[in-house]
Amino acid sequence: MSRQTGAGTRINLHNGVYREGIDRFIDSSGQLIVIEAVNVGEAIVSGADVFADWTCSNGLCEHHWPHGWGADQNPWEGTVRIGELARRREMVVVDGVNLAQVLSRGALEPGAFYVDQASSRLIVRPPSGSSLNDSLVEVAVRRHLLRMQGLSDFVIRGVRFQHAASAFRRAAVEIVDQNDVTIEDSWFEWNGQVGLALKGFRLNIRNTVMNNNGASGIGGFQVGDVLLEESETSFNNWRGLRGGFTGWDVGNKIFAAHRVIVRRHTAMHNESRGLWFDIDIVDVVVEDSVLSDNRLDGLFLEKAQGPIVVRDNTISCNGESGILTSALNDFLLERNRVEFNATGAVKISGSFDVRFSDFETGERLLLNNSEWTWRDNVFSVAGRAPLVTTTHGESRWRQLIATSNFEGNRYLAGTAEAFRPPGERLTFSQWQRSTGQDRRSRFTVIAPGR
Repeated sequence: MSRQTGAGTRINLHNGVYREGIDRFIDSSGQLIVIEAVNVGEAIVSGADVFADWTCSNGLCEHHWPHGWGADQNPWEGTVRIGELARRREMVVVDGVNLAQVLSRGALEPGAFYVDQASSRLIVRPPSGSSLNDSLVEVAVRRHLLRMQGLSDFVIRGVRFQHAASAFRRAAVEIVDQNDVTIEDSWFEWNGQVGLALKGFRLNIRNTVMNNNGASGIGGFQVGDVLLEESETSFNNWRGLRGGFTGWDVGNKIFAAHRVIVRRHTAMHNESRGLWFDIDIVDVVVEDSVLSDNRLDGLFLEKAQGPIVVRDNTISCNGESGILTSALNDFLLERNRVEFNATGAVKISGSFDVRFSDFETGERLLLNNSEWTWRDNVFSVAGRAPLVTTTHGESRWRQLIATSNFEGNRYLAGTAEAFRPPGERLTFSQWQRSTGQDRRSRFTVIAPGR
């Protein structure tokens, strides 16, 4: 590591694994701080230490375990069930392979580990054909790899952050109350909970990978003037899946977001939603992105006063809806391909007369679904899945339709009655008559397997 001072601070990370973390970075100078890998991707900041000298017998290997973490508390006890495995933070990685955690010695299979808290032992059944004493065994021990708070003018470039043992809902790298932050050409991967968490203004994330984290790849709260471009959040929430926690709070979720652009982003194969904006969402654009093959919905837009623009995206093959909405105002859906999502293309749901405050102005808001524009999209579903469905009653549905405009769309479905307004199953012509929408749109029944 080398450090240059003068007009700001530059920390150059040379090739290697840095087994350390900065729990809170403090610099009162107000000058630019840059943390940069000398060679992109070759400087690794790791939350894991190497564990050697294992005691092995009868297919099991043991090591002293000095940490009394256990499972973190469920903050919503009584409201949502979160299994213990989702609330733990331990990780064991053998020759680059993340082992599965189990909750008893008897459940150990090849490639799994168990923490016996009572006897302070870490017990591993190695992957088939592996010897722990001949392998690189990395065990997560540090909760944060980097935590920046209250600073401005900060850059991370070309660095890998991995194997943090973060507490439930916490992140390996946390950028808190920061302005003018740039993160580019970096990786936040294989961390025990969230990869990267953001709070602040003028945040730019470019060409950055946030994959294979135990919970979300990225999380945000009270962010403004954000660019997330040519980046990826895929294959996340493997820990949540093991604990039966795939919704509610997890799923690359950003709360209270103003003036955000998500451009050329990829979110695939997450064991949760692909991307989620929730409560107090203003001036958000999602464009030229791929949100596909996620366990739940591809895109969830919730309690958003808008405007929101979703255009030129592919949202396909997700395990629930392509797009899920709840209390959404001023919404433009344009030139997207929303195709072959398991439970439908668009689901319109949520409560009514939602009240919350704008985090920047403090203004109290009252929100319902209204003022939507859909144009030039392709919506496709297979089998008997619906193209459009809603949980609304008739009066609220009519309120949305009366303030909206749907035109120039192409609909393809495996059944003629693919439109599901309140209490009905409508053909396309019935949908047109009932809503007064989609007069210049087209509908085709597609054959099975197409």
